[in-house]
Amino acid sequence: MQERHGYRRVPKPKPFTGKGRPRGDVSSAQDLAVQTPGPGWGDVGSGPRPSWRDPRPIGETLGKFVTGSGWSRQLSVAKLRNSWDDIVGSTVAKHAVIDEFEDGVLTILASSHSWAVNLRSLLPQVEKAIVDAIGEGIVDEISVKNPQQVSWKHGRFSVPGRGPRDTYD
Repeated sequence: MQERHGYRRVPKPKPFTGKGRPRGDVSSAQDLAVQTPGPGWGDVGSGPRPSWRDPRPIGETLGKFVTGSGWSRQLSVAKLRNSWDDIVGSTVAKHAVIDEFEDGVLTILASSHSWAVNLRSLLPQVEKAIVDAIGEGIVDEISVKNPQQVSWKHGRFSVPGRGPRDTYD
């Protein structure tokens, strides 16, 4: 059993009996002692005390890995995308989706021009909700985009001018 735990039996040292006299064969079990780590061996990872070999919680280990690899910002944005309905509410989430996140700028795409204006007026509340959800320092700026309007300018011979106004609202 001691061999499984890293200990091995070694014979006890016999006292010096003189020059040229044979020591004899160690055959009895009483002459064997268990070799245990002694002073100066440091932490060998066994015993009731905490050790570097003890298992660590997976959350602590993954947290250190994510922080060390620089993925914390990307994971925070992924959390923001996944819980967008809970952060801004179901009504706003129906009419506004996260378009992109680049260099600290979060771009939100509104479903219509009126919802884009409404979101711009609600921007302080949306910023506070985002900070509460994922923490401060992740999103530096929020940009709200209008949906793409239908273009009336097709071909080489289009006439310059303002074109249709707010007909799709």
